[in-house]
Amino acid sequence: MTTPEIKQGTKPVKRIEIVVPAVELRKILKVLDRIGVGYSIFRNVMGRGDCGQSVDDFDLGTDLANDYILTLCDRDQEEKIVEGIRPLLERYGGVCWTSDANWVIHTLSC
Repeated sequence: MTTPEIKQGTKPVKRIEIVVPAVELRKILKVLDRIGVGYSIFRNVMGRGDCGQSVDDFDLGTDLANDYILTLCDRDQEEKIVEGIRPLLERYGGVCWTSDANWVIHTLSC
């Protein structure tokens, strides 16, 4: 039996968005790799948060900038990711958001 979402060509997933200092990217990716989820990385992102504006003003490379990581996973993986990266966020800074999303199912294979 299929859920209504699958009948419509999608499946429910959790979306996790993470913005961290670029120098800490590898630590975050180790957590995601250990849990076994895929991800996309957007380099050199900037914005404004609780600590003010975040931008590589000197354009010296990626170490002073922030990176944005997007991953989709199931509920169990979401909890593992959040618990795995929380200590890194507390130590090095950054932000993480989770939300509900739908994965569009298609037949193209890799």
